[in-house]
Amino acid sequence: MRWQKYMQDYHEGLGTVYERFMLNRLFDKLLSRHGFKSVLETPIGGMVGVPGINSVFLARKGCTVTINDTDRKRLEAVKMVLAELGDSIRAELVDIASLPYPDSSFDLVWNFGVLWNYKNSDSLISEMARVSRKHVLIFIPNRIQFAYPLRRYVLERGRFRKLNLEWIKFGRVKRELRKSGLRIIRTGVIDSPPWPDIAMAKEEITGKKPKRRWSMMDYLKGDKSMGECIRYSFFESLPLPQLIKLPVSHHRFILAEK
Repeated sequence: MRWQKYMQDYHEGLGTVYERFMLNRLFDKLLSRHGFKSVLETPIGGMVGVPGINSVFLARKGCTVTINDTDRKRLEAVKMVLAELGDSIRAELVDIASLPYPDSSFDLVWNFGVLWNYKNSDSLISEMARVSRKHVLIFIPNRIQFAYPLRRYVLERGRFRKLNLEWIKFGRVKRELRKSGLRIIRTGVIDSPPWPDIAMAKEEITGKKPKRRWSMMDYLKGDKSMGECIRYSFFESLPLPQLIKLPVSHHRFILAEK
């Protein structure tokens, strides 16, 4: 369980903290445009680092937030993290093939990088569409990113054998969303820093002690110095076509609506 090591001191590394800031920046734009009030993240667990905190930004912007997962131990850790932060986010254990919510329960239903962890992600997408009142947002790892072969064939070769790589195919995810009765209204790329996507902190490769602590938990508890990572977003902030950003972007996203 990769998330467990990040629960010790919450040090995640620059890459993950940057990734979270870019996610929050996108959420800020989507909130301004679509005015979400109720949000479901289902399931959590797709981002390296401390689990369960990707929706905290939405809660602090006034949304009623529910998150869930299929891993009981991870969910217990998430509940402790949320209690430490003091945010009123409901966290529940679920079966993703049959979410325990009525139809059209949430303005936004979303997840980040989790589809390839499950064999039945088609059922998950169908359930996301069912419980959404309006929008579904899905992020997937970008297999066109230039460092993807390094991750797949060298750094994480064993892990990749366990993943369902069908669910990081952009076209496949879009087809499944349409099959669930949704209309694609926006696609894009996110997390485009000046370093490759290796899904681990630099010190995990070099074995050297980090020069600086990077922790989104520290930021959420008031340490605004974490915001210094924004200086690396110079390329990501440029108004360039997706095609140009695609080779260096770590993730792609699809926003669909009913």
